[in-house]
Amino acid sequence: MWSDRREIRIERWLGAPREQVFEALTDPAAVRSLPGVRSLRVLREDDDPDDTGGLGHRREVVLDSGRFVEQITGWDPPRRFEYRIVEASAPIEHELGSVTLHERHGGTAIEWVSVFRVQTPLFANLVARWADEQMEHLLDRHVDSLATSLQAPRVCRHPQAVDAVPPPVGRYLARAGGAADARAIEIELQGRLKLNEQWYDFESTLAVSSLEGFRWSARVHSGLVRFSGEDSYTAGRGHMLWKLYGLVPVVRGEGDDVTHSARGRAAMEQVFLPCALARPEVDWRLTPDGWCRARWVLDGHEVHLELDLDAEGRLRAVRTQRWSDAEGEPWHEVTFGGEVGGEVNCDGLRLPETVTAGWFFGGDRWEEGRFFEATVTSARVLGGRVAPTTGQP
Repeated sequence: MWSDRREIRIERWLGAPREQVFEALTDPAAVRSLPGVRSLRVLREDDDPDDTGGLGHRREVVLDSGRFVEQITGWDPPRRFEYRIVEASAPIEHELGSVTLHERHGGTAIEWVSVFRVQTPLFANLVARWADEQMEHLLDRHVDSLATSLQAPRVCRHPQAVDAVPPPVGRYLARAGGAADARAIEIELQGRLKLNEQWYDFESTLAVSSLEGFRWSARVHSGLVRFSGEDSYTAGRGHMLWKLYGLVPVVRGEGDDVTHSARGRAAMEQVFLPCALARPEVDWRLTPDGWCRARWVLDGHEVHLELDLDAEGRLRAVRTQRWSDAEGEPWHEVTFGGEVGGEVNCDGLRLPETVTAGWFFGGDRWEEGRFFEATVTSARVLGGRVAPTTGQP
């Protein structure tokens, strides 16, 4: 039977001890109180409705959006528990779910992972998107509820700027400012783009989600030639679609290689939402040549971003290793990066004003690989994530 394997990974932080968080996450009464949860029933012989269960126990959860029965397959309080959904109203085959609690920055980082297969090809993306949204919605509501009941903050406000990161990074994060719980930002850019050795003007919109993804849509033109489209990385997938005069597809890209490359770009775009780089799941180190490297896990894959900062924490340049078939070569890792200049202020968040980017950054072929020059003309902080791509520009 056809199936499509998906993995969803969500992380949140709560300013409460790990033992309290574990108890609250496994307490049936707490789960029942969540908005969207109609009922929860522990399935065992004595049918104690408030028994948290443990290894081997099953419980039925009914949501506004569906029903499932889960079985506890791993139990290691207060660090981790694992489960598998054995019955579900959605067309999925669940492989593994886990909740892992890490003690970080005076609180608890919650890592929720779910691996499943979609059993119907026609609605695979729709089902995966629904599952992602349901997990995130449920975890956010649960963390909000825990924050209230435990009287604990749920936002880790620049914890790394104090003593957990190299001093240049602390200065950068403190200077960047903004709300540490900002989830996304939308930016208007204009500039020029080099394609086949010819420069084209463009106007564009860039939306960036905190440590997650991006969507860049643009209108590109030179003389009578005009085309439009978008590049994106959302819901764990990379996508490209560009049309001449908005009608004739001239570039269409998807699949593993495009996703790999887009994931690297998603890491790069975080410089436009710098408060995201203060989140506790980001690990910072100094490189041998004095750059500052940020590392985190995106959809099960480690990504990294390196920043060149001045003495006051201003961003001067950015780089990463990105998957590419530049110059018609087989897909391989290539240094991608660029120079930034100036600053613009968006709701107290300092962003780069100008960007020059391209392949082979910092090497002998930089002038050859440089293909993107842009200036930020406006920006606004958004409350939610960048929505998954529709496939239409």
